[in-house]
Amino acid sequence: MSLKKLTLLAVLVALVVALEQALSYLPSVQVTTLLIVIISTSFDRKYSLLAVFVYVTLDNILGGFTFLYPFMLISWSLFSLIINRFRNHNELVLAIISLVFGLVHMIILGIPNILNYKLKLIAYVVTDIPFTAIFMLVNFLTVLWLYSPLKKIIDMFLE
Repeated sequence: MSLKKLTLLAVLVALVVALEQALSYLPSVQVTTLLIVIISTSFDRKYSLLAVFVYVTLDNILGGFTFLYPFMLISWSLFSLIINRFRNHNELVLAIISLVFGLVHMIILGIPNILNYKLKLIAYVVTDIPFTAIFMLVNFLTVLWLYSPLKKIIDMFLE
């Protein structure tokens, strides 16, 4: 990988972390999914997974490591691999994958929460529905509306 590409990858990961922290006061509203889509369609699988690892690790350093760290790694890595596989599809396909990922991500993180805190499944699901719905909708809309213009900018830097 060239120094230019490596620098761009580092800037994108820093942007993911910074924007997630900046938007942390809004529950379930973030652009992390959009930026992981950009990274996963712009770089090969190895560097996309490296970016996910660095992002999740930095996010946990800033937020305090919890038992959810490995589940976050699994969830975001799985998402990155799927997006990397569909990298040549249009923004609607990527937006639909991002929408579904919102639900999958919340399930992957929800199961250990339920088990660790000994929560009642129905109570957890009912209270989490609005947050999951917001997360899914934000994922879908940000990828649908912002993926193409941002991808064009990133591709200009990669030329």
